[in-house]
Amino acid sequence: MARKECYLYVQTMPQLLRLNLGDLCESGSSAEFEIAYDYSASDGRVPIGMACIVLGSKIYMVGGEKAQKGSMLSDPDEKNWLNTKDVYVFDHTKSESEDRLVPVRDGDGAALGRLNGPKTQPIGFTLEGKFYVLSTRPFLGSLSEHIPPVFEVFNPTLPIPSWKALPHQPNYPSMDYFAWGRKLLAMRMSCFFIFDAKEEKWTEAWDFIDQFTDIYKPTPTPPIPSNAGVEFKGVVFAVTSDMDALVAYDLDAGGHLKAYWVLDELSEVFEGPPSLYLGQGFLTDLGGGRMCLLFSGADNDCNWIVRVEVFHVDITTVGDRPNRPVLHREILRSFNLQSWNGLSPLIDSVFMCDHSNKGDIEADASSGLYSCEDLKKCAGHATEYVKGDSKKPKTSLPE
Repeated sequence: MARKECYLYVQTMPQLLRLNLGDLCESGSSAEFEIAYDYSASDGRVPIGMACIVLGSKIYMVGGEKAQKGSMLSDPDEKNWLNTKDVYVFDHTKSESEDRLVPVRDGDGAALGRLNGPKTQPIGFTLEGKFYVLSTRPFLGSLSEHIPPVFEVFNPTLPIPSWKALPHQPNYPSMDYFAWGRKLLAMRMSCFFIFDAKEEKWTEAWDFIDQFTDIYKPTPTPPIPSNAGVEFKGVVFAVTSDMDALVAYDLDAGGHLKAYWVLDELSEVFEGPPSLYLGQGFLTDLGGGRMCLLFSGADNDCNWIVRVEVFHVDITTVGDRPNRPVLHREILRSFNLQSWNGLSPLIDSVFMCDHSNKGDIEADASSGLYSCEDLKKCAGHATEYVKGDSKKPKTSLPE
């Protein structure tokens, strides 16, 4: 039987890692992360810190910072580092001994063209099926100031798909963000702005952020959401900005928070043991209410640990609190990534790609991700998880 081609990818500055989700769901303990691409060994041939975009079965990478020929990733001379508008495609069919990152050339017929301008350490996200790339701060100090356009959008549904420059973000650069629906919340220190994808403009976000920071409220304020949110049946799920919980938010179209729920069922992912510091959390949509939560950090021995939890949710429609999520755990695995020891494995992005999906243009309108048919097929297999010394409750993954 052919190996399933649905992977969870983890983009970091030194390496691109991946985990076969089919193996994780079927066998659990035998699934392991593998190095899909080692940027630190590329001798500056390709940029580092690129944003990843999934189009069907392919992964495209844009932006980042690139060294001149002959310089290394650890080169202290920042003047050697250049910015790039180039586009690369990850060729998963090549072996580890071959170069899997292939530059896209004009006339190749690729689905994704070159950017209008370079992007330094960009964040990539999807709003309503369109792909956005926003520059943040230079990682290697190769730019004293930004080069416009800082912000661009790619619409894959146009007759001739292309990149379009968008208005400059106020208070550039962003340090954190939260994407949901058609909006992006950009955060930097005590400054907050919202980008509306329909109107293509930035506005101050004090009305939105006050819902999470009003110390005069008689009840505890909700945790501030962070990174890309996953929306399911009108409820947005996101990791908190403190990276200590997963929260479900009931937001209306204007961003008004009607209710929220801290999903304590997943506290084990964040709390351990062992306890992790420098923690980062990412939520990925697997389709149909199924999601994948990844949390990473270092333990007391400076080992880099990654925990991956797959779960699915139902949304209640009756009772005095409609839209309340009901969470069903499926599998939890903890990985000690020896390849990260001695490096700086801060994660740039986490995403899913089904390499057997041949629909290379049409994106999912809510998340920009694609359904993983192989993952759904493995839903018939029973899995189990262990929490402390309790018994092992078996959970059959739903169709």
